[in-house]
Amino acid sequence: MDSDLLRARRVSLAQAIRSARLQRKLTQSDVSSALGVPQSWVSNVEAGARRVDVAELIELASVLGVSTSDLIIAMEATDV
Repeated sequence: MDSDLLRARRVSLAQAIRSARLQRKLTQSDVSSALGVPQSWVSNVEAGARRVDVAELIELASVLGVSTSDLIIAMEATDV
C-alpha cells in the first residue's frame, strides 16, 4: 500500500480519536491515566505520529466510550 495513503489514514484515525475524546470532555491526561501510558503517547496518536495496533485501538475505544467500528467509520468519513 502507498505510504502516503497509509499516512493519510493514520491522520484520519487520529482525528477520529481526538474528536471522540473531545466529545466526552476528556483531556489527554485523562486518557493516558486510564490507559497507563504517558500523555505524550496520546498526543502522538492524536497527531498521527504514532501508529496504534488493534489491541491499543480496542483499549482506546473503551476508554473513549465508543466502539472500534465507530472510530473506523469516523476515520473513513474523513479519509482522503
